Amino acid sequence: MVLNLVQASPSQASSTVPRLNGAAERENNTNFEGTKERIKKMFTKVDLSVSSYDTAWVAMVPSPNSSKEPFFPECVNWLLANQLHDGSWGPKFHPLLIKDALLSTLACILALKRWSVGEEQINKGLHFIESNLALATDEEQQSPVGFNIIFPAMIESAMNFDMYLPLGAPALDALFHRRDFELKRGYGSNSEGWRAFLAYISEGLGSQDWELVMKFQKKNGSLFNSPSTTAAAFTQLKNAHCLKYLRALLEKCGNAVPMVYPLDNYARLSVVASLESLGIDRHFREEIRSVLDETYRCWQQGEEDIFSDAASCAMAFRLLRVHGYDISAVNFQKIVSSIPLGGYMKDIGAALELFKASEIIIHPDESVLEKQNNWMSQFPETGVIQYFNSGSCLNIGNEYFLKLAVEDFNICQSIHHKELNHLSRWVVENRLDKLKFSRQKQAYCYFSAAANLFPPELSDA
Repeated sequence: MVLNLVQASPSQASSTVPRLNGAAERENNTNFEGTKERIKKMFTKVDLSVSSYDTAWVAMVPSPNSSKEPFFPECVNWLLANQLHDGSWGPKFHPLLIKDALLSTLACILALKRWSVGEEQINKGLHFIESNLALATDEEQQSPVGFNIIFPAMIESAMNFDMYLPLGAPALDALFHRRDFELKRGYGSNSEGWRAFLAYISEGLGSQDWELVMKFQKKNGSLFNSPSTTAAAFTQLKNAHCLKYLRALLEKCGNAVPMVYPLDNYARLSVVASLESLGIDRHFREEIRSVLDETYRCWQQGEEDIFSDAASCAMAFRLLRVHGYDISAVNFQKIVSSIPLGGYMKDIGAALELFKASEIIIHPDESVLEKQNNWMSQFPETGVIQYFNSGSCLNIGNEYFLKLAVEDFNICQSIHHKELNHLSRWVVENRLDKLKFSRQKQAYCYFSAAANLFPPELSDA
């Protein structure tokens, strides 16, 4: 639009810019304020998406009074009522998320089979798995964390239930071969990251050193804030802190659970990052300052919710530094190094946040960030990064962010239209357009100024 205006005459420029009548402008302003209010609520309320996979593992926890009854029957009822039309459970259909659907569907089938309910749902789920099993070894598919180990283990569990799985031998052989290869490679490394990875996917391993797993228990009783891992640990050990976490989770979320809980700090920081990346953060200065002040307090006090998760830690470091908080790069590097999950988590979200954090170098002697930046920049090339599911929280990547950005852009364009018209009239009224020795470049001059004073509230500057 700017290029057209630069080359146009004043009258042409006036007709080129879209016009809004008074009623349309008032409606735009009303919509704009409504969208702002919706986003403001995200700073105080974190909405978590339901995870069929994690709900299935919680549903499989047996009652302490009888191993033939579920501890959380409400989760079983949710599974019965929430199968999708194609027979799957999990995220709505996406051509690159079939592995996620396969994993969720098999977990739900196992949960229903364990309590001998939902025969119709089980059969529909098995049909979905049979129809899509070939994609389980498709390298183009996005892979959930631990899929190559968990999915084959769950197939073995289904066989132990004497379930008929209409799966061909070649497909099964490929899955088990990939599982065995990954386990052999991991056990060969014997690193802290590998041990943490095995603990994180405990539900898919069956036999496990549970004492080692419990080393990763958090203060809230969970393992990695993961309902599925915590449910598996409680099933094996009857740990009271695990049970306390699961009960608190269901009290908060109802009859179905999210993939991660709690996620408050990461979700709020993600809102801040999204608003800043879209250039609409100026509408939420107070809310953003409140989030960052609270994050800085948590950072200073070393609270677990930030420092036990690489993505939260990296995002907090980056945003706090950008906003002028005193955060040491050395301390940040020590914290990141102490988080054991490393590359085994294959989490593109964490990897990208670590990479962006490593670029915030403000002192000449911060070689630790330079080294981290060099190391992280290799991840996209080596293919280590596989999967990230922002669908775990509705506050992350929310559609209202983009909606507000579009509305904000339209309001800015409307102001530009008025100001350019005013400038064009001034040129005509003063007969500057009659000068033979000068070119008419008011659009160029106007946008040169507007580009530097772009917020609408500076239109009178």
